[in-house]
Amino acid sequence: MALTKKVETRNMVLSIVGERRIEHQLQRLEQRLTHYPEPTATVVLTSHAAQRLTQVDLRVQLGPAGPHLISHQAAETADHAIALAIDDVLRQQERHRSALLHEPSYGVPSRREAREHRHQPVAASSDHEQVQAPAPADVAAADCVHEPDVSITIDPPALHAATHPRSLAGTLDVPEGASGLVVFAHGSGSSRRSPRNRRVARILQDAGFATLLLDLLTAEEEAEDALTGHLRFDIDLLAKRLAGAATWLRVNPVTRGLPLGYFGASTGAGAALVAAAAHPELVGAVVSRGGRPDLAGSALEQVKTPTLLIVGGDDLQVITLNQEALARLKEPKRMEIVPGATHLFEEPGALDRVAELARDWFAHYLTPVGTSRA
Repeated sequence: MALTKKVETRNMVLSIVGERRIEHQLQRLEQRLTHYPEPTATVVLTSHAAQRLTQVDLRVQLGPAGPHLISHQAAETADHAIALAIDDVLRQQERHRSALLHEPSYGVPSRREAREHRHQPVAASSDHEQVQAPAPADVAAADCVHEPDVSITIDPPALHAATHPRSLAGTLDVPEGASGLVVFAHGSGSSRRSPRNRRVARILQDAGFATLLLDLLTAEEEAEDALTGHLRFDIDLLAKRLAGAATWLRVNPVTRGLPLGYFGASTGAGAALVAAAAHPELVGAVVSRGGRPDLAGSALEQVKTPTLLIVGGDDLQVITLNQEALARLKEPKRMEIVPGATHLFEEPGALDRVAELARDWFAHYLTPVGTSRA
């Protein structure tokens, strides 16, 4: 059944190109809702010029008597914000469908992943530097450690107005003979299950890098943020969480000794740069994908870590923000523009190009302890 769509704008006027991109995203939603009778989608786009952000309020009803799925997101461009909202709504729709069919919900490892990876339970507390993990001999015997639900406990000082540690959820993959480790900081409104970051992570794993896809907010905070949207732009909080995870990785027997890099997308790039400036001893390289390095503020001038900024060639507003940030960063630094790519790098081959650029940057700058770069 066709999706009935209504789009409303506030404090903004969409260009013809912008309207086409919004329609493209809504078509993606429509394709996933074809089995529902008379589904509807209402989109309200609001521009916040001072913050250079567009807010999206998306309400989807799965038929006249069906449930309402609601998402509130914000991003640098309207098409990016609505893409995040649609991703969120589709996750809600999948959970609803799975509950009706009593099937595993979105995010459960596939049978292929179960065959290719060996499950290793990992848990740690950076508060007391206590680690519970497989013995090193057991880890070495596995072809690859794959932990889809690693739990990372961060010190109270890394929390926002908190008095006790809280656990962050992540997905950890460590290939045999890994030469480095990349921690992913996702963008606003996304999660460690982001298909874009997971694709980049797989390519890095094939190149011999361990990866940690990390949720920087707890489940309770994500539920709160879905309503208010204020935590996703608390860059200092996200940066402290990221640095706390890096500290945890340094004492984890599975990952200790591996040189570490940050891969930040959207607002996650700002958090990665703030974390790198505050704790340069923890990180050897930073890569930003369609990022908001400007959100790092005055920390940009303090970053000593080699930084690569990757931007889509058609993402004009974000190109400008990255050029301004690049001028404030110290060497080594570089900016790469992927021709024809938009903010989410959805075009054929665009995301693979991002992964190749990130792979080469990390391969050059993430060197084992005790060695120097060529």
